[in-house]
Amino acid sequence: MLFGCREYRYYAFKPADLDLWRGQLQVQVVGEYKDYTVDGDKYQDWGNPYHLLFFYYFPNTERVEKIEISNVVLKGLGSGTRVQLDGREGTKRTDIAKFFDKNDQRIRLSVALSDLRNHQLAYEPYLLTCVVRVHADGKVLEEKKIEVKLETDFKKGKRSDAYDALMGI
Repeated sequence: MLFGCREYRYYAFKPADLDLWRGQLQVQVVGEYKDYTVDGDKYQDWGNPYHLLFFYYFPNTERVEKIEISNVVLKGLGSGTRVQLDGREGTKRTDIAKFFDKNDQRIRLSVALSDLRNHQLAYEPYLLTCVVRVHADGKVLEEKKIEVKLETDFKKGKRSDAYDALMGI
């Protein structure tokens, strides 16, 4: 490896999108970074421990109050590993137009399940099943059992530490 270069390895997963009551549910698996050196070569891996995130996007004209995620099960498609996670509800609202894109007239509700920190998951595709409920005005607007395949998306690259420091990265 060249002097000052670091190899990056992204053990990522592709986001999965599903239609859900007048909006779209996106499931993401997000990892953490780990820097290390082997025989003088610098590396940074992005991966375990993972966090499971649910983002629900809907028009800003709707009065959705929260989403609820329950009966969460991840099953490794190669290893057969089965992980059951506690459910959670999300009420954190983000106005997309205000924070990300002024032309986007949607609201985002998010739910994070960090229970995966306690499980060293193998890097393989997973089948995610769970129940999602959309709430407004104190009642459930939709309840849907979802099943989605979380595909792996490995990437590798190199960057210069000196250049990153100069650019403030």
